[in-house]
Amino acid sequence: MEIAGRKINVKRGLELFIGITALSITLFLIFTGVEMIRYMLSLKPRYLALLISLSLSMWVFSALKFHLLLLGTGERVSFWRSFQAFMSNLFMGAITPSQTGGGIAQMYVLSRGGVPLSKAFIACATGAGLTMLSLFSSALVIIALNHSLLFELGYALRAAFIFAAFFFVFFLSAFALAIAKMDLFKRMVGVGALAIFKGLRLRRRITYTKRILRTLNLFTECVKLYTTTHRHLTVLALLLSYISLAIYCFIASAALYGLGVRHKVLQVFLIQVVLSFIAYFSPSPGASGVAEGGSYLLMAGIIPNPALRGAYTLIWRLFTSYLGVTVGGLIFTHAVNVQPKPKRSG
Repeated sequence: MEIAGRKINVKRGLELFIGITALSITLFLIFTGVEMIRYMLSLKPRYLALLISLSLSMWVFSALKFHLLLLGTGERVSFWRSFQAFMSNLFMGAITPSQTGGGIAQMYVLSRGGVPLSKAFIACATGAGLTMLSLFSSALVIIALNHSLLFELGYALRAAFIFAAFFFVFFLSAFALAIAKMDLFKRMVGVGALAIFKGLRLRRRITYTKRILRTLNLFTECVKLYTTTHRHLTVLALLLSYISLAIYCFIASAALYGLGVRHKVLQVFLIQVVLSFIAYFSPSPGASGVAEGGSYLLMAGIIPNPALRGAYTLIWRLFTSYLGVTVGGLIFTHAVNVQPKPKRSG
């Protein structure tokens, strides 16, 4: 399938995601046995209902955040279209390395709804930025209020979190430079892009660089809208980003409570921050294998029992990934089979 000029082998990606996920589950069964299944079946029904509700709420709030950002670019689309785009992101992100196909699928669904690709890109990029901002700012506030939590994470987890924090500072600095000194930022991006494209020996490097700079011009216009005329939409979108993050993190706590595991909610929150960072840059489709293994290792201090830890990990992944990928796949299939609307200029 070709999406926004990029060929994506949906079947191959889905096979890899399912295959690696099945391998992870098989390894859990081999090392923990049927005891893990018994723990999974012991999940209290009221917590099962809570987990389903949390997953649905997370999807709705995340889609609503994206919908507000689209409104901020001047586009008027239905919430259902925004929801379709977000769920398509979940699905395609799960079957492409480092979730690279998620944003592309999101823009593709919007373009079929008549939204210009340039504005769809700005909304997607801003949404990702707000997610990272809410992710790390929340973690830093928690650590500032409770210093001991960082030392309770263990050396490996602490090192991963510090690395993620440095990356966030770099990202935030680049974003601040783009807002304060856009002309300087565009020159730096232009020179950098040309150097990279030259290293890759791309023939149309000048054309690609010009496209990037045109997108940055549009980004400047949208930033003005996001921070002036439509400032209220930006504030609401950021608030929804924090709410979505809180729901995502509470899914882990709800699963632990449902299995009867006592824990510190804030400590689990920090672990979710690190796992989210790992998932963003995991080379495997949808962080399959990496997320399961990472969660299993990082939760060892909270769940010493290997079988119980395996049960928690699979329940956590079911409601933070597997369920969303399944529903997202169905929605994406429907969205691409609907007759596209004429594209608007912009």
